[in-house]
Amino acid sequence: MRIKENTSIAILISTLSFLMMLTVGAIYLSSGWLLVSVFVVFLPLSHEIARFVTGVKIMTTIFK
Repeated sequence: MRIKENTSIAILISTLSFLMMLTVGAIYLSSGWLLVSVFVVFLPLSHEIARFVTGVKIMTTIFK
């Protein structure tokens, strides 16, 4: 009975480590595309944020 438990735990650990390796590999592979997509998403967003910040600055200077 004890041996059966140990083998199931070993199988579980090996499966988990394999899944972790897969996810790390997927993240490593997609990180380049992730960086590109983040860059593409944040370029227009940063423009909008800059406009928003300047608008807020103008508002605060008006209401002071």
